[in-house]
Amino acid sequence: MKPTIYDVAKLAGVSSTMASRILRGARKRQDAITVQVREAAAILGYQPNRMAQSLRSTSSRVIGLVVPEFRNPFFSAYAELLSRRAMDNNYVVMSLVATKQDILPVVQRLAEYRVRAVVSAVPEVTDAMQRVNWDGLLIAVSRQPAQTKVPYVGMNDYEAGKLLGQHLAALGHHRVIVEVESLEIPSTRPRIQGLKDSLASDDIFIDTVNHPDEVTVSRIDGLVRRTHATAIAGGSDAIALRLYSALGQIGLRIPGDISLVSFDGTFAVEDFVPIPLTSVVQPIDQCVAIVMEWINNDLTPDDVRRVTLLTPELRLGQSTRPAANTRSAHR
Repeated sequence: MKPTIYDVAKLAGVSSTMASRILRGARKRQDAITVQVREAAAILGYQPNRMAQSLRSTSSRVIGLVVPEFRNPFFSAYAELLSRRAMDNNYVVMSLVATKQDILPVVQRLAEYRVRAVVSAVPEVTDAMQRVNWDGLLIAVSRQPAQTKVPYVGMNDYEAGKLLGQHLAALGHHRVIVEVESLEIPSTRPRIQGLKDSLASDDIFIDTVNHPDEVTVSRIDGLVRRTHATAIAGGSDAIALRLYSALGQIGLRIPGDISLVSFDGTFAVEDFVPIPLTSVVQPIDQCVAIVMEWINNDLTPDDVRRVTLLTPELRLGQSTRPAANTRSAHR
């Protein structure tokens, strides 16, 4: 039985992706790893299949993007920016939506198309891609998978929470509602912790919903009346949009009666909210630029940093004002 690239990788003690890159000459670095792989190939008598390599190269200008949904403006914005940057570099993006129910077919489709790289915002898909016979670069974005060697590029969520918390604290807000989708989303807990550490208040009320659709008028009305909060934070743009609508239907003016802040701050929010929201802006441009640099340079997880956290930016809008100046109609 002829030795495979996986046999070479096992003997050399490296990943199959790394072994493949070295033996086809894509990795220019001459170091101990390169020597190990070449020696392992010589010992085993491995001969690369040039025909297979040629076939792979004809379909390697495709990047797979996996997101949990497109209704969230953040993921729509990410897909648009990645697609534009990919086109500029002679790639095309195949965008797929994956939920816990359809992870397997999504992973199979990505492997079947032999995409050059997979950019995944779904941790379960990220984990599953590591178990398929696929030779490409896997990058996690937005939602960091737990305990994995896959490189991650995303915002420093703890610092994002601190930025919002410091802004609210400076305005005298200490009773704050934080409306988040789920505590299971990896970015949620560090954002909440950053808020709590900055506000230094026990009056932080965390309310979780399974989906932005659950941010209803009755739910928000009850929360605001019960907590007497002077500010409310949306855990994402999608939630912030729902909050803006619900608060208006309750009769609370922003920021006259209550301040509203949000995370992500994508351009899509400005199309639906008449006043600019104070928000922590995700550095999507910077994230996409790093992802494309890795893909263009044909890098592997061994060539890049395990975690790349980007610095968030606080964008001041017109949705916040000092707590002492609010006309608290809900009290």
